[in-house]
Amino acid sequence: MTKEQKMFDPRTTLIDLLNLPEEDDPTFQRRAEEFVLRHGTLREQFTEALPILAKIASEFRILWNFGMLATRDPQAVPGRQSAILDVIFDPLSANRAKEYPVPAVRPNFLTGEFEVYPRDPLDAVALEYMRSRKAIHRCERCSRFFIKTFSRERYCSTNCGTESRTEAQREWMRSFRAQQKQGQQKSKRGKDKGRKS
Repeated sequence: MTKEQKMFDPRTTLIDLLNLPEEDDPTFQRRAEEFVLRHGTLREQFTEALPILAKIASEFRILWNFGMLATRDPQAVPGRQSAILDVIFDPLSANRAKEYPVPAVRPNFLTGEFEVYPRDPLDAVALEYMRSRKAIHRCERCSRFFIKTFSRERYCSTNCGTESRTEAQREWMRSFRAQQKQGQQKSKRGKDKGRKS
């Protein structure tokens, strides 16, 4: 385990997982290997980690898209879309029964609530995904996923925000100059008509 893996951050891991390309993308293999080097396989018994990570990332993106759809039109979202979360938190999986004798969801009698305790990094990432589901956003410039720190945030980084504002200012200036040029041509035509009469 590397030094980076010891300092596990579920938020960073979640964003890196969401930004993994689809499995058929030519850069997938390299980026997935970088992900595993940085964050680990997320669950010890993943022998073929790359295809499993691709599936989890894909399912998280699909779930995020359904969540966005549900906020616009709750009737448009069909049945259960959180099957991937059921699989992740499943306490009865044959492979995991020996490793995780304690379920991820445990009752707290004193508070009268059920609490989720991550048993491994994948549980922690899934829990972070559920907690941050409304703050996950796609950058309006580069389309990378990020977690908003405030509700009006639109860009994943300062660079994307600066570039987008610069492009918008250039476009505004082009249209403003075109309007001015068109206005000058109209005023010249009006002056020419006055002289001919």
